[in-house]
Order: sequence, then C-alpha cells, then structure tokens
Amino acid sequence: MSSPSVAKLAWTEMSAVCRRPARRFRARRIHDSAPAGPPRTPSHRRTILLVLLALLAVVVSVVVVVATPRIREELKRSFSPVPARYTELYFTRTPVVAGGSVRVPVSVDAHGTGVRTHRLLVSLEAADGRTTASAATDLTTPPGTPAEAVSTLPLRAGSVLVRVSLQDGGQSLHYRLPSQGAPAPVGAP
Repeated sequence: MSSPSVAKLAWTEMSAVCRRPARRFRARRIHDSAPAGPPRTPSHRRTILLVLLALLAVVVSVVVVVATPRIREELKRSFSPVPARYTELYFTRTPVVAGGSVRVPVSVDAHGTGVRTHRLLVSLEAADGRTTASAATDLTTPPGTPAEAVSTLPLRAGSVLVRVSLQDGGQSLHYRLPSQGAPAPVGAP
C-alpha cells in the first residue's frame, strides 16, 4: 500500500516542478560577481576623474614645494623655534640721498637680551670696499619697544653702499645707493 502512494506522490511533485515557469538565466561575466553598486553614469565617471586630477595636482604641488630650495628653506625657518633672546636690526625706511648727504633711518629692537644700549656703526663705502664716511651712534632701547636712530653722513664721490652694523651683535645691513644717472626708486619698501 505504501508503494502506490509514494509513486503517486513522486509523480505529483515531478509534475509540479515541470509546470513551473522556466527561469531565464543570463550569462554571468567575471565582473558580475562583485556586489552591485550604483550605476556607472557619465557624470559619475566625470566626478571620479575630477577627484583623481585634484589629487594629482596636490601631489605635483607638494613635489614642487619640496624640490624648490627657497620654499624649502622658508618652510624650515617657519617651523624652527625662534630663540627667546635676539636683537633685530632693520632699516625703518629706505636711506635717502638729499643734496650732499645720505640720511639713514635704522631701528633696533632687543628681545629678552637684557642689553639696553647698542652701538651702531653707519658707514658709506666705495665700490672697492674703501670707507668714504662713517659715524658711530649709541642707541638705548626701552624694553619691548624698538628704538630708532637717523644718521646723516656726507655723500662723497664714489660712495655706492650704505652699511649699518651692530658692534655687539655681529649683525649688519647694507643698501646700495642709486647711481647718479639711475632713476629714483618709487614706492615704499
């Protein structure tokens, strides 16, 4: 008794399987096995291309910055600690030739050095290095405030360079005087 019912059951299931609609399978390619993501549209590709170009521009910029000695030196200075004690010596304004003299405005700013009086040597030099005029000035700097001095030196024939030096700090500045036939500089430094 059990065998006709098993046969009947097997026949029923088999006929049910055969009656199911056939599934349509498409041929699978290798890249179809990856999980489906957003569809690749032309705007999506353009976005990826723009991001890659931006990254390339950043990499090229970094290489140029690292390869340029001036920029590399400036970056090194900007990330280097500044000593707590130092003295600044700088031209307050551009030296001026007026008539037969040269006016040289200079400032000194001492940061944490404890030195209040600085000895400045201002000189005019010829092209061969010979000093044509000089003056020494003692400058007292109040704490935290730059002190300014203006030295006036007689302009002698052949003078081409103004040199200012701090005798106690080893610092010096120089300014090349405009030649007699050259146009005067325009604008502020």
